[in-house]
Amino acid sequence: MAETENGSPSAVTLSLQEKDAAVKAQLDVLAKRFPRALRFDPNESGLDRFKQRMIQEPLVPIGALATVGVFSMMVRSSQRGDSRQTQLWMRGRVAVQGLTVIAVVVGMYRVQQDTIAYNAELDKIREDYEDVKKRLERADFEERLKQAELAYEQEKGLYSSWKGKKAQAQVETPTAPAASSWYHYLGWPRK
Repeated sequence: MAETENGSPSAVTLSLQEKDAAVKAQLDVLAKRFPRALRFDPNESGLDRFKQRMIQEPLVPIGALATVGVFSMMVRSSQRGDSRQTQLWMRGRVAVQGLTVIAVVVGMYRVQQDTIAYNAELDKIREDYEDVKKRLERADFEERLKQAELAYEQEKGLYSSWKGKKAQAQVETPTAPAASSWYHYLGWPRK
């Protein structure tokens, strides 16, 4: 990041820090708008992620528990030897298991749609951030370029004034043959 001459952060750095804070706030809002979107959070464990998904899609665990319950009733009636009741529980298991699969597919579709919308919004935020970053860097570059041009003009003015004084000094220098000897330039007297 750019710094000023005294080592303090420049306006561009502060603007980028402000923009970073704004982007983080936008990401928090985005996460709340799309809770089902697939996001990677390094602080979240697998168990936490599993619990969150179960809360977001409650029909899946309910369907799984219902399938297990119907299956256990089917096994119980089979052990009693009641074939008619076993057949009814088997059909019930297939129906409940089918509804659970439908709940999983619908849940996956909703997650996919939220993830697509989340990624589209995230891309917009990234593009906006990159545009702002480029504009700020360009403004910083132009400011440094102005400063360099001013310094160049000052040096050019000093050089021309020095050159003018040197030319004036040469005009005042006598043109006698003794003045052109090498020791004259050193300021030594002629022998």
